[in-house]
Amino acid sequence: VAESARLNRAFEPLWTLFKHYGSFRVMFIIAEYLGLAHVEPPRPILPLPDNAGDDIRQALEKLHTACAVQLLH
Repeated sequence: VAESARLNRAFEPLWTLFKHYGSFRVMFIIAEYLGLAHVEPPRPILPLPDNAGDDIRQALEKLHTACAVQLLH
């Protein structure tokens, strides 16, 4: 239970962005950030505004840090 709560807290910034922008659209930015693809969502779905990328990168960096810290323990 404690581990699942910790993981949920680590993912919370990403969950918030999913709710705000829609998970489908956020995943296109994540794929680009991870170097998996450089694509935009198919029409009629609009891409996210440019400033959303910064928020998504920060959420991924926080998640990465939370996971890395756990591996050290």
